[in-house]
Amino acid sequence: MSLNKLVDHLNEKFPEGLVEVTGAMVYDAVIEFKKTQDEQYQKLKSEGKVTFGKYKGYTVKELCRTMKGKEYCRWLLTQSWFNEKFTDLIEEMGKQGIKKTN
Repeated sequence: MSLNKLVDHLNEKFPEGLVEVTGAMVYDAVIEFKKTQDEQYQKLKSEGKVTFGKYKGYTVKELCRTMKGKEYCRWLLTQSWFNEKFTDLIEEMGKQGIKKTN
């Protein structure tokens, strides 16, 4: 969750400003925002799309159409956090011919 996105969400939710807003109202708005972010994550994941970073919303197949996208995929394969969490994307990278390089 991006703090900037959360602040934007709160500003939309409370255009009059936060002076007259109670803690409970802010809490409810944060919970709503988190739910929206979780739903967006699940939608992207179910569609086989990248759920993070500058290529968020792209499929591996779309990324592999450009050299920069292929380089990004190869870089991801060198990251331990990526290898631990995104086995579905790693599998798709293999199908697209993207292999980990040293």
